[in-house]
Amino acid sequence: MRHHLAGLASHAAALGSGVLLTVDEVHAGEREEIRRLAGDLQHITPAWDDLHRSDQQYLKIVVSLGDAAARRDIASLASADPSALSRSERRLRALGYVALSDDDTVSMTGILTPDVVQEAIDAEAGYTISETKRSKCNEEMPRAKATCILPDGHTGRHRSK
Repeated sequence: MRHHLAGLASHAAALGSGVLLTVDEVHAGEREEIRRLAGDLQHITPAWDDLHRSDQQYLKIVVSLGDAAARRDIASLASADPSALSRSERRLRALGYVALSDDDTVSMTGILTPDVVQEAIDAEAGYTISETKRSKCNEEMPRAKATCILPDGHTGRHRSK
């Protein structure tokens, strides 16, 4: 931005238009541009569906722990390995969704509200099938010395793990 404004000033001076920008005016222009961009960004709602699935899971854990959580607490609840958690945290910090404090606490920044995350959790819960409703075939497979793991009433051959 500063280079752009300085370039405009040098171009105007070369054309002899008599327009000269001082450094303070350049900084004021930067501040005005930042304010304008910030105002534009306030009207953009973050898209939950555009986030990576592991990032969504990370945010769900943070929200379940109360909008701020220690990294070790997140790791204890997550099924992902530490490198995947680190990648998710880096992506979310770069996007501005979470912030990391000096005491290794990850907190929501407000760009994506906990209510939005909770709505996504609730929406997904409507599609979750509990294990009690899902029955397995359990047909004996003597050659494999196992039982079938497919749902009851499946078509085709039996399968084991």
